Amino acid sequence: MPPNQQSRALALNQKGHLAVASNDGYITIRSTDDLDKKIASWDLGSEWIEVVRYSPDGTKFAVGSHSNYIYIYSVNGDEY
Repeated sequence: MPPNQQSRALALNQKGHLAVASNDGYITIRSTDDLDKKIASWDLGSEWIEVVRYSPDGTKFAVGSHSNYIYIYSVNGDEY
C-alpha cells in the first residue's frame, strides 16, 4: 500500500469519534457509527504523524508529528 493509504496512529473518544492519522501527515476524524462519514480533516504536511490523543474530558485533541511539532485542537461537539 502507498503511504497515503497507511494509518500510523488512531485515537477514539467518548463521543464516537475515531481519529485516523496517516504516513503522509493527513488526519481524518470519522464517526464510529459510519466510518465513511468525515467529521473533520487536516493536512499537516509531508511528515508522518507519530501519535494522536484526546484529552480525558474529550475537549482537546492533540497531534504529534515527526516534524517535531505538537498540534492541539479544541473539540466542541462535532466541531474541531
